Amino acid sequence: MARFLAGLNKDIANVIELHHYVELEEMVNMAMKVERQLKYKSSNKASYPSSTTNWNSKCTLMVEKLGLECLKHPRPYRLQWLNDMGEFEVNKQVLVSFSIGKYSDQVLCDVVPMHACHLLLGRPWQYDRRVLHDGFKNRYSFTMGDQKFVLAPLAPKEVYEDQMQLKRSMEGMQQRQDKKLQDKHDNTKIEGKVENLAKGEQKSKSKEKRESEAETERKKKQNFYAKMRDVRVACVERRCLFVLLYKQAYFNESDLDPCLPSSVVSLLQEYGDVFPEELPKELPPIRGIEHHIDFMPGAQIPNRLAYRANPEETKELQKQVEELLQKGHIRESLSPCAVPVILVPKKDGSWRMCVDCRAVNKITVKYRHPIPRLDDMIDELHAACVFTKINLMSGYHQIRMKIGDEWKIAFKTKHGFYEWLVMPFGLTNAPSTFMRLMNHVLRSFIGKFVVVYFDDILIYSKSINEHIEHLRLVLDALRAEKLYAKLKKCTFCMDRIIFLGYVVDLPESIVLVLLLMFRFISFDNVGLDSRI
Repeated sequence: MARFLAGLNKDIANVIELHHYVELEEMVNMAMKVERQLKYKSSNKASYPSSTTNWNSKCTLMVEKLGLECLKHPRPYRLQWLNDMGEFEVNKQVLVSFSIGKYSDQVLCDVVPMHACHLLLGRPWQYDRRVLHDGFKNRYSFTMGDQKFVLAPLAPKEVYEDQMQLKRSMEGMQQRQDKKLQDKHDNTKIEGKVENLAKGEQKSKSKEKRESEAETERKKKQNFYAKMRDVRVACVERRCLFVLLYKQAYFNESDLDPCLPSSVVSLLQEYGDVFPEELPKELPPIRGIEHHIDFMPGAQIPNRLAYRANPEETKELQKQVEELLQKGHIRESLSPCAVPVILVPKKDGSWRMCVDCRAVNKITVKYRHPIPRLDDMIDELHAACVFTKINLMSGYHQIRMKIGDEWKIAFKTKHGFYEWLVMPFGLTNAPSTFMRLMNHVLRSFIGKFVVVYFDDILIYSKSINEHIEHLRLVLDALRAEKLYAKLKKCTFCMDRIIFLGYVVDLPESIVLVLLLMFRFISFDNVGLDSRI
């Protein structure tokens, strides 16, 4: 077969070597068929589409089964190489609705008889949706409406599980098929003896029918696309097979470190709901640990006036109040207790609304919940090699106020009077409440492979495989309690990380980062002196 292939014309050989052959006769028949097709193309002056990516196509069989209404093609054309039926004319179109994960769309397709798939998206769909293909990561990204979609390949683990499932089903199907063939063979022998006694011609007709079925089966194999059966056979025989699969991506992986292991990226995709773009527009659940405010007996309830603000600050305050109302974090109030709010600039130039809680804190009973010691937490990291830091998103706003205590932290603006339904920043017992919740959620892991200091969670392990299991346990706990983290502030699987002002490195190399400013003072007789 190799000598026959080497003696063929180059154009014919390029097509012949794409297929798998068992006998030389099959290769000869295929070579004759390709030669006739090449002669026909050279004599025909009509233009054909250059590749399957230049149009959107829909399987004829699927159109008939779904009962879709076909439209007349405005520019019919002829097509030959898509399957083994020879040349045919494409003269119909159909509007198809489809979905891939959360992505739903409609596309106008040409109707063609395909055996490999039901729907083929090509250049028109990529042009209409402005699809961008990342060849390095093998991902297709586009924006539809206000939502961005990223179609990414399945993880190697998921592909392996799918292949093993196909292998098991193929083995079971092969056993059933062997049994069926054996029964059929036995029945054929009995029927053959009876037919030979009755009529000799029936045997020859049966032989011709089997030969016809075998010829039809060989023709079906002459296709550029792999069918499901071919994939299963390849998995059983452990042959090399390239399969392109897609799944819905919860977030853009470009925000992650490209050096992360694929198993970690797959894990983060699985827990994508723990890393949302913003907090859900709903109140946090009641977890049994809510913030409560106890006033000192006989204390006078404060009622402060709103601070003066220029028009720009007033507009910004009203905007942030509207956002908090939409999220359900505040509501209008008739409380006798009132404190003012102010705007504080952030590092990025935006504004943060802060409640001036000093009057409320003066009459609040202080509770002394223990706060972890930094040196004790650092000592627990001994012998760890892999670190992950998770930072919660607006951690205080993920804790509810105790029902009945909302009126005690009401605030005024020029345009309204509101009270908090979630724990705001600035209250005297807020750190204690937050540490109580974090110790409750991560109690099973603290001291083993987790240290937590308010909204900073550090996971440490001795190996990458062990670290992935630890990370999964922590993400399970956060998901169960509906606590959300900010992906951009998290770092995963690092051998060196900054945690609470400390550089956490490999064992026996933990160094304190001095985040202080140096001042240089000049002396007449000493010269230049450096002081901290």
